[in-house]
Amino acid sequence: MTENQKIFNELYQSQGGRIDFPAAQSLQTTADYLRRFYPSLPDVHIDFTASTAINASASLFKGKYFVALNVGTFAAIQDMFTKMLASRDVLVANGNPYNETSEKKLLNLLLSPTGLEFPIPPINPPTSINDPDRAYLASFYVTFALNFILIHEFAHIIRGHVGYINYQTRSATFSEIDYNSALTSEMNMSFFQTLEMDADSMALNRSFLIAEENMEWAKNSGKVEFPIFRDWETFIFHWTFAIYCLFRLFGFENIELAKAKQFKHPPPSIRMGMLISNINTIFIKRNHSDVRKIAEVATSATAHAEEAFKSVSFASDRFDTFLSNWQNKDLSRYMLETAKNWNNVRPLLEPFAFGTLPPLSDINLSNT
Repeated sequence: MTENQKIFNELYQSQGGRIDFPAAQSLQTTADYLRRFYPSLPDVHIDFTASTAINASASLFKGKYFVALNVGTFAAIQDMFTKMLASRDVLVANGNPYNETSEKKLLNLLLSPTGLEFPIPPINPPTSINDPDRAYLASFYVTFALNFILIHEFAHIIRGHVGYINYQTRSATFSEIDYNSALTSEMNMSFFQTLEMDADSMALNRSFLIAEENMEWAKNSGKVEFPIFRDWETFIFHWTFAIYCLFRLFGFENIELAKAKQFKHPPPSIRMGMLISNINTIFIKRNHSDVRKIAEVATSATAHAEEAFKSVSFASDRFDTFLSNWQNKDLSRYMLETAKNWNNVRPLLEPFAFGTLPPLSDINLSNT
C-alpha cells in the first residue's frame, strides 16, 4: 500500500479498513474535475472502505485529507438502479420495458442497528437489464447519485468545514449518514445542519454545471446523449429521480420540528425538499421562461421515484410523507432559518476554505 492508503486504512479501521476495489480509480475523476475550479485544493485521497453499510465521509487525519466511500454504498446504488430499470413497471416511457423479465426484483438491503447495509454475499439474486436504452439510463442514474455523494463530501473540504472543525477539535470527520448523533447544544445542531445544507447546495450546483457542459457539447457536436441532456426539463426529471432514490435509501420518516433539530443533518426528506426549492431558485435566477414547469417536472420525478423504490422493495409509500415534510410551514421556516444561519457560519469557514465561499444570505425571515 502507498503511504496515503496506509493512513486511510488506519483512519477507517472501524469500517473494516481500506479495500481494493476496481472502481476506486474512477472516483479520482471527481477530484480531477473539481480541481479545475479549485486549483488550491490540496491532495485528497479517495478510496473505499470495506464496510457494507451505506455511508460516505470526508476527513482530515495526520495532516492529510480523505474522502471515503463504503463499498456497500457503491454496491447498493448499482443494485438499486439496475433492479429498477430491469423492472417492467418502472419508467415505462423509457426504452422498451417489455424487454425485461416479469418477476419482481428486490434490493439487496438489510436493516442493521447502524442503518441499511448491502449484505455480502447478496441475499437476492443479481439482475441484468435487457433493454440497452434502459441499461444506459441506469448507468446515468448511478453516475448522478455517486457524483452527488462525492461532491457533497468534497464540499466539506473545499468549503472549509473539515478544516474549521479540525482546528476546533483536532479531529474532523463528516459522515453522510449520521442522523442519530445528537449534538450538545441547539447552536451546534444549527451550525452542523448549515454545513450539510452548504455541501448539498454545492453538489446540486456542480451537478447542474456538469449538465450544462454536456448540453453544450451535445449542441456543438450535433449528438444528443440518451435523452438526459436534450433539454433542462429532461435532465431535471432524471437527475431528481436519481437523487430522490438515493435519499430514499437514507429513510423517509414523518419528522416533527423538535426532532428535526436534534440531528447533525437535516432529515433526508427535508434535504430533498430543499434541493427542489434550490432548483427552482436556480431557474428563477436564470430567468427561465417557465419556472412553474421546472417545479412540476421535479415533483413528477419524485413521484415516479417513490413508485420505483416501492417496486424493488417492501417499503411502504412515503411520498405523502415527503410532500408533508416539504410543505409543512414550520419545517419550511426551519429550513430558511438554517439557510440564513450561513451568515453566522461563513466568516468562521473563510480562513479554511479552498475557494471563494457563497455570498451572505439575503433571506428575510420576517416575511415567513
